[in-house]
Amino acid sequence: MRAQWCAALLAVTAIALASCSDKATAPKPAELAGTWPATKAEYVSKSTASRIDIVAAGGAATLVLDAGGRYEYVEIPSGEPPDTTRGGWSASADVMTFTVDGLSWDRQFDLYFSGNTLRLTGGDTMYDFGAGLEESDQNLSFTR
Repeated sequence: MRAQWCAALLAVTAIALASCSDKATAPKPAELAGTWPATKAEYVSKSTASRIDIVAAGGAATLVLDAGGRYEYVEIPSGEPPDTTRGGWSASADVMTFTVDGLSWDRQFDLYFSGNTLRLTGGDTMYDFGAGLEESDQNLSFTR
């Protein structure tokens, strides 16, 4: 009798734990597809205190994602010509990956997506803060 009770308790516990899982699922491509104007396009140096937010400095940035897995990112620093990259994208529950056309490596960001808010943080990149290129993190926030 005691063994049956223990087995039943274990089964109930396993079912309860499985149903309480808060494991995030990847957003569907159709949910992310569209035009995302940036509210922040920030570069943060990994070795100095240098930091710049292109949008806060009077520039603009826009990310366009299509449901077929292609993207276009246009960044326009204040008073400068646009810088455009294109390629492929994919998303898991917490990571967005971009493969830039013509490059053999991917760029990955931590992903937060909810409704009309998309945040991509921690993307490794190089940025020139005025004294040459520095290893940096790129942090992007979008609202549509």
